[in-house]
Amino acid sequence: MLAMQDESPAAAGGSCTPGSPPQWAPRVKRSLIRRLYEESARGLLDDELVDEVGIALLARCRSILTVTEAVRGRIECPSCAAVFSRTLPQLRCPACEWSLAWERYRATYKGRQLFGGAALPAFREFSRRYPRAKRVGDKIVLIDTVLHEYHWNLIRGLSEPQATRPAAACLVDARGLADVIAFLDELSGTRPT
Repeated sequence: MLAMQDESPAAAGGSCTPGSPPQWAPRVKRSLIRRLYEESARGLLDDELVDEVGIALLARCRSILTVTEAVRGRIECPSCAAVFSRTLPQLRCPACEWSLAWERYRATYKGRQLFGGAALPAFREFSRRYPRAKRVGDKIVLIDTVLHEYHWNLIRGLSEPQATRPAAACLVDARGLADVIAFLDELSGTRPT
């Protein structure tokens, strides 16, 4: 079984030096997720495969949470994990030697689907619950739930929030929204049991 770290994605980078940008977890490969769903549908529960997918999703969710907080003005140092308020134009950790221009930091996440938006509660919930899940069945339910969650937005003129796009658009390696939706439809035919 893969080891699960309780670190944030920024802290997982470890020994960042001043001027080195943070590294973010990539979107999870569709082939890996597909394999989990296909094996699960056949009744094969491979603990290592479940954790490989779950930990990859966890790392991605934590990256999304960290970036979203940075956009909102709270920076987590990629070297020591200290949290500090964003200053412009230079970010400087008060607890260690790490520093980086805000524009360079911003370039590390721009256009990479790392802002949580209206799906932020789903990413937070997965990040909170997955590390605590012990049973493989519970882990699969958490994986399935976060992949099939939607961004919910209150649309002008409507009294109830509407699902606007799948959270998987931020989590799954795909070529665009239509590709993500097609992939989720494919998974729905092989949903885990």
